[in-house]
Order: sequence, then structure tokens, then C-alpha cells
Amino acid sequence: MTEVRRQTREDDSSLLLAHSFQKVKDRGKLIAETTETSKDRHKTVDLIRET
Repeated sequence: MTEVRRQTREDDSSLLLAHSFQKVKDRGKLIAETTETSKDRHKTVDLIRET
């Protein structure tokens, strides 16, 4: 009986770990997207300056 309980606890912790990894991944994606949009903004500003 305790073996089953221990297994569940391990599953919970690995699930939690996977969830936090996903959070970090999402944050990384968000940062990447923000960086891309700011790059595009700089390009637009450069284009405006050129004309």
C-alpha cells in the first residue's frame, strides 16, 4: 500500500516539474516574440528615417 502512495508522490513531483518547465518555455517564447517585435519596430523606425 505504501508503495502505491510513494509512486503517486513521485508522479506528482515530476508533473509539477514538467509544469514549471512549460512555464519557463512559455516565458522564453514570450521574450523571443517581444524581441522580434522590437526588432521589427527598429526596422520600421529605420525605414521612416531613410525616407
